[in-house]
Amino acid sequence: MPSPTDASGHDPLHQSPGYADLVMQGLRRWPDRVAVIDATGLTLTYKTLEQRIWQFAGVLAANGLQKGQGLAQLASNRIDGFITMIASMVVGARYTPLHPMGSLNDQRFILKDAEISILVVDTIDFKTRGRNLVDSVPTVLSLGTCDYAADLVDIATSMIDPARLSASSPTDISWLTYTGGTTGQQKGVILTQANMAASCLISTAEWEWPEQISYLACSPISHAAGFLVTPTLLKGGTITLLPGFDPDRIIDLIEDGINTLFLVPTMIYALLDHPRIQDADLSNLELLVYASAPMSPPRLRDALHLFGPVMMQCYGQTENIHLTMMRKSEHDFLKQERLLSCGRPPAGMQTEILNEDNLPVPVGEIAEVCARGPSVMSGYWKQPETTQQTLNNGWLRTGDLGRKDEEGFIYLVDRTKDVIISGGFNIYPKEVENVLQSHPAVSNSAVIGAPDEKWGERVVAFVVWKSGKTGTRDDLVELVRDEKGPIQAPKEIHFVNELPLTSLGKIDKQALRTGFWHNQERMVN
Repeated sequence: MPSPTDASGHDPLHQSPGYADLVMQGLRRWPDRVAVIDATGLTLTYKTLEQRIWQFAGVLAANGLQKGQGLAQLASNRIDGFITMIASMVVGARYTPLHPMGSLNDQRFILKDAEISILVVDTIDFKTRGRNLVDSVPTVLSLGTCDYAADLVDIATSMIDPARLSASSPTDISWLTYTGGTTGQQKGVILTQANMAASCLISTAEWEWPEQISYLACSPISHAAGFLVTPTLLKGGTITLLPGFDPDRIIDLIEDGINTLFLVPTMIYALLDHPRIQDADLSNLELLVYASAPMSPPRLRDALHLFGPVMMQCYGQTENIHLTMMRKSEHDFLKQERLLSCGRPPAGMQTEILNEDNLPVPVGEIAEVCARGPSVMSGYWKQPETTQQTLNNGWLRTGDLGRKDEEGFIYLVDRTKDVIISGGFNIYPKEVENVLQSHPAVSNSAVIGAPDEKWGERVVAFVVWKSGKTGTRDDLVELVRDEKGPIQAPKEIHFVNELPLTSLGKIDKQALRTGFWHNQERMVN
């Protein structure tokens, strides 16, 4: 006999939990343990963290946030930013993080495209930027005092007995986060409550967590570092939030008991080169998750020698964070080739190397990395054609090229999508090229990623001036910095008379890259 369905056609008997449900379940398991500590001096137990989430949810609902509407937030790493995110999901709304280093124009575009009803601004670091965004949304609330918005924290913490009725369901869009595109247009990646819950459960089950987790987040939890937060809460651990990457402070905290870190390769390189690191007591460290960009094998060997067998790699993307993982024990010094790998798919995910017909290719052959599973995005916001191209015949086509060895380990080789990863951040060359070509003296431009010891990759631009016109390197760098933010500003600009072209008349970026990558097998870093 089939399971009964409700009025909307869903099967409640076999319904998986949503992401907000998992967070609340974790908070109720360990009421008296310390859940979170942040740099503002605020420390919350699991019980008081849950109470605060309901308080924030009450204020958001009272300000008109309804199920299905959008809330965006511009915040640094602080507890109240995480609370705002979960509170919006409890209401049944969709949450959109604004990148802390994003440009004003990009943030305005996101607020409009995502149809945001409420913007929450952290006044510690973003009071001025928040004022510049006020006219982009119907309602603005703040974390802290300012002259243009009501203080969400002040109102919420005055609520004595908030209602505790969740309006969320697994099919709700819970996370709508933006990633750039090769066409220069940003895309909103849709993750439902069920997508995010599945991602969380895969991390909880498959990652090699310490028995008692003490997790330090020093990069934005609005982005990749946030994916460790809920598994930590489900396992009864404690989260420490830093507003930014500070090697001295990180070393101090490891010596004081931090045992779990999430770092992008650039941060690991900075720690490896820090004058204190060789004499530091790193014995507390049990898990160092590195992700967001491939890591240079020589530097990975240095890190393994320094930190010991605690390194775990996670390869993913905004559309699905769980493509592969490489466990601690799989970082094998006796298999030097292995250090070029990004690992194998975790349980619950299928990740394959497929040709254009979605068929597996032989071992060692290069084709596109594709994946399927419950944590894969549901699509792109208001972009059905792009969604259909990316979610193709039951597979997420990542745009990354790779190969697989006899043991099933995947090796990234290059990208079909034109993207640079610098310091763990995605940079889309077309967006930078569009800005460069807005300069009145620029005729054409091409932007590539070049290997960089510190950043993994650096932005390199090739610029052709219009006949009889010219400008300066500083003018172009400042133009990109103003339009797209400092991360996307070129580190290097070459002025050329013409750009190399393919036989089809397209700019030959492979030719431009060759001079920097020297025909290395893997043209990512």
